[in-house]
Amino acid sequence: MNQENTTQFNTPVLLIGFNRPDTTQKVFDQVAKIKPKQLFMFVDGPRVTRLGEDKQCEEVRNIIKQVDWDCEVKTLFLKENAGIRGVMSGPDQALNWFFENVEKGIILEDDCIANKSFFYFCQEIINTFNTGVETVEENKIMMVSGNNFQGGKKRGDASYYFSIYPNTWGWATWKKSWKLQNFDIKDLQKFKDENKIAQYFRDEKTQQYWLDIFNKMSGGKTDTWDYRWLFAMWNNGGLSVVPNKNLISNIGFDNRATHTKNADPKISNLKTEELEFPIQHPIVQQVDREADLHIFQTIFMRKRSFFWKVSNKIRKWVRILQKSLKKAK
Repeated sequence: MNQENTTQFNTPVLLIGFNRPDTTQKVFDQVAKIKPKQLFMFVDGPRVTRLGEDKQCEEVRNIIKQVDWDCEVKTLFLKENAGIRGVMSGPDQALNWFFENVEKGIILEDDCIANKSFFYFCQEIINTFNTGVETVEENKIMMVSGNNFQGGKKRGDASYYFSIYPNTWGWATWKKSWKLQNFDIKDLQKFKDENKIAQYFRDEKTQQYWLDIFNKMSGGKTDTWDYRWLFAMWNNGGLSVVPNKNLISNIGFDNRATHTKNADPKISNLKTEELEFPIQHPIVQQVDREADLHIFQTIFMRKRSFFWKVSNKIRKWVRILQKSLKKAK
């Protein structure tokens, strides 16, 4: 018997929207299938420079009126646009508000279509891990993702594996984990001094890749909430749970998106699969390094700029020259 058909769903769900009523409706339709007892909806405010965006935001907000089941509905609709950058971006405000009201829950943005089994998978994982645990040191799991970018390759024999990467196109976490969000990257210097990056990567190029990103974040040159969440996880030794089947399809790759304007067959509009229940848990809580290497190469390496490639080569030549000079002495 499929467990999701017999298990009562009682996990709070947060839906984050903005100006895309068409995609938001599709996300909502999937949420409506599982009829959560608590549904939170956050919608960012319109930009004054975009004609007609106020009407689009209003259309998105009206979607919550379609709730026709027994459900506690809470809304937070911003009058002014917060955007996705800055210390208090829209997603930051949405998550802060969500976890002021709940201890754990599922988060979906307005372009992330969830397979029905995603909700039951998240519910079981967040009920299994971090129960009564106050610190990450006692239990390293900080979140559960619905994304799987492994191209159909199963990692291990269980229903999921452990990863260092927080894929957030449909995910779940706990209030105690979100409290660790490092909004202003104030711990970056300590992170460097303690060489925490070496706990995750042995390769110096990969270490430098991420340190460059964190330095830019600290300097205000790049500032997105999900990279700050990644830093918070690594700064606290955190891990994520990743299903061995893809449970989320991101349909938001178009001109309206802030970052994902161009479709990428490796990550966009992916088909979702039903996860089988009961869930098979891994025997050992160990990161799948091969799976994470695939993520790094598939998701992050493709984003490298020409400048980064050149600067990385220059750093390599400098290190070689320094070693040569030391030997000469």
